[in-house]
Amino acid sequence: MTLNTIIQTLVSEEMIGRVFAIVGSLSALFLPIGSLLGGYLSTFIDIRSIYGLGGLAILFISIYWLITPKLRTLPAPAHVTEEHRAKEHNFN
Repeated sequence: MTLNTIIQTLVSEEMIGRVFAIVGSLSALFLPIGSLLGGYLSTFIDIRSIYGLGGLAILFISIYWLITPKLRTLPAPAHVTEEHRAKEHNFN
């Protein structure tokens, strides 16, 4: 399940455009920041170590995903209804 699938599954149709705009803006914001940080770190640290740190970051994000019950119990996209979306986000 990708981030886009999760967003489309859990966010109501009225809000999905706004949510994707925020996600796109944050991605555009952090891409140059990450590039600058990686370039700066490469002057002090071997490039393989930087990639290793990035891999560890992804590993920790995955572990967080696995130990957070609400994220582990997301329903399959085929089983999500408008009632489920409203209940999950307390829209009703």
